[in-house]
Amino acid sequence: DLTSVFSDDEQAASELTFSVESNSNTGLADVSVNNTSDELTLSLIADSSGSAIITIRATDSGGLTVDNSFNVTVNPVNDAPTISTPIADVTVDENAPNTLIDLSTNFSDV
Repeated sequence: DLTSVFSDDEQAASELTFSVESNSNTGLADVSVNNTSDELTLSLIADSSGSAIITIRATDSGGLTVDNSFNVTVNPVNDAPTISTPIADVTVDENAPNTLIDLSTNFSDV
């Protein structure tokens, strides 16, 4: 609730208008403000990590503004490996020697 962060001596905080002034790393998160509920939403981008400085602006009915900046840090996590290429079916004759299958191109991990 952004009304707990910003205040104005001449009007109630609920009458302020809020906006996202800047986001230093749009590849980390989408940032939006809902002026009906006075809520800030950070939608993290999948499989991303790093830091961003977010600046929120409050504007009063007279057009005066104040900014508040904060840092968001998203720590990386260990993601599970993925299948790059499914393993092809293999047919082997009975009593055949060992069959080697190269798996180096079938799986990947960030």
